[in-house]
Amino acid sequence: MCKLCNGTHVIHDVSSFSIVFNTCPNCGPAPAIDNEFEEFCQRISMRKAELESARLVKEVS
Repeated sequence: MCKLCNGTHVIHDVSSFSIVFNTCPNCGPAPAIDNEFEEFCQRISMRKAELESARLVKEVS
């Protein structure tokens, strides 16, 4: 376990009037978030390809 973030993968930068949440520089973002983001990007790219092919079929018809 990382001693900087205690395993949360998040650090807090506290200033006089705000708190900023950042990913831990030692252990990086949580792996589950990375996997979900990759799946989301894949779904978006597949949907874009479907829409592009539908647009091309419509133009040809």
